[in-house]
Amino acid sequence: MANRAEVLSRQLAPYFARGEQWLEIGAGQGLVARAVQAATGARLTLVDVVDYNQSGLPLQTYDGLHLPFPDGSFDHSLFLFVLHHTPDPLPVLHEALRVSRRSVLVVENSVDGALRQRLTRAIDSLPHLRYGVPICHRAQSIESWLRVFERLPVRPELLARFAMNYGFWQNFVMRLYK
Repeated sequence: MANRAEVLSRQLAPYFARGEQWLEIGAGQGLVARAVQAATGARLTLVDVVDYNQSGLPLQTYDGLHLPFPDGSFDHSLFLFVLHHTPDPLPVLHEALRVSRRSVLVVENSVDGALRQRLTRAIDSLPHLRYGVPICHRAQSIESWLRVFERLPVRPELLARFAMNYGFWQNFVMRLYK
């Protein structure tokens, strides 16, 4: 059975190209970035608010709001199940757009219904506490995420939907074009 990094790498590989420079924001252990880089030849730089990197790729910590890179440093930025850990995703998305020349790729859960949203917030918050990762602030539907993206100077494009954990979580891949 494939591990989480392998499953996500296969899901994301079509959106990466050899030689592209990517910034993964909120990279966590870095295992997905390592798998994507190995599968595609894209070059990934990792940043996060805490360092629990296990990938061997270099990771830089930052304050969660101000990315330590000049404007247009990367072709693209990636948020992989990160935005739901931010109290307000707009400032973080603006920073990603600032450092990206072309687009931002967002992978998130699409969670429908109040009960399912509360359960998702609890399930997602507990295992991250040991690393100092912020709690899950938002579990919301894809429609609610689109309303967030509409407040940005981007053109969103839904690229894929997929399920994980035996279908409990429905997820999406959205590219935000500058």
